[in-house]
Amino acid sequence: MRSFKQAFALALLSLLPLVPAFAGPAPPYVSSFHVEISIEEGDSCLVSMTMNVVVPRDCDYDLEAVELPLLKWQYLPPREGELVEFNCSAGITLKKTEGTNFSDILIISFDEPLRAGDASNLRIFFGATPGLLITNLSGDPVGKLFHYSFHRPNLTVSNPSLRILLPLDSYLRSFPGFESSMLNPLHSSSVRHNPQLGREVIEWDLSPGGATSDSFFCTYSISATQNQGNDWPITPGIPPVYFLISNALSISVAFLLTWFLMTRRTQVSAPPGRIPRVDLEGRDLGEKDVKRVETVISQLNPEELGVMNLVMRKGGSLLQTEISPSVGFSKSKVSRTLKKLENMGIVDRSTYGRTKKVSLAPIVLAYLAERGKGPRA
Repeated sequence: MRSFKQAFALALLSLLPLVPAFAGPAPPYVSSFHVEISIEEGDSCLVSMTMNVVVPRDCDYDLEAVELPLLKWQYLPPREGELVEFNCSAGITLKKTEGTNFSDILIISFDEPLRAGDASNLRIFFGATPGLLITNLSGDPVGKLFHYSFHRPNLTVSNPSLRILLPLDSYLRSFPGFESSMLNPLHSSSVRHNPQLGREVIEWDLSPGGATSDSFFCTYSISATQNQGNDWPITPGIPPVYFLISNALSISVAFLLTWFLMTRRTQVSAPPGRIPRVDLEGRDLGEKDVKRVETVISQLNPEELGVMNLVMRKGGSLLQTEISPSVGFSKSKVSRTLKKLENMGIVDRSTYGRTKKVSLAPIVLAYLAERGKGPRA
């Protein structure tokens, strides 16, 4: 019996070299993908992408093109900037198109198809006009929000990375509503000062993540005097005692103001951060309605905008269970985001079997229809 087991084990070991043959030919892949974005004066950006495309020796077909998504459709708020002035290294041709989920897709075609055993290092350059990647933060004249969605090409990618160069005389800073100046907990990041460029450099390592896209954003200020050792500007030359007196006066004023507001019996139609419910039957949106919608939408962060635009792309309504796999959030995070959007009057939720149906509020739909940005079927 023992000799039979040994013979059987030896027979299995002899089959191991044949296992790769049953796995099929290896497909093309990207061995490295690096994106660098330089934020320039006037909130424009210069984007540089470098990728090394490899076709394995045992691949049984030629590679003629690579598809690289750049921008998703965005309806709220309407996108202001655009991608312009595309250039590339020799040996490839660029063509921009669109798809169901993306408004900007780059088709990278090889002048000569890559065959088994070939590799090609590609470089692509383009610009982003003001308003596309940079947003002014309300309440601060020098506050800026940078937001970028990193999308991988239609090939398996190894060693992806993203590097951001802040403008001259700028530094990372947190703002109300953005408790951290850099947000994407799924990936590690580092910040360093480049003395040659005189700029702050932010680097994200995307290797641990397996998602096809990731959203990153950071907040920063532009100032002639950079902050040293703190993410808030410090005014030099003021004695500490004046700060104590100022803080005491501020607390007193805040207490009196709170007491005054709480003792008033004034009926308020809707808080500033909420879109009021309006009966639109038989009438169009008024100027106040439009301003209210735009004011509330401007308060959303990029992740909340992403969920709202997903509802728009699905025709204005979808099931809550469809959101998590589409945006890559956990179910609990989706639930928290929808609760905030519902409290702000942007979406409505209703029970639908064991889940909920999420729909854009009628006033938001009317706002979009008036601007020709209605839901896509």
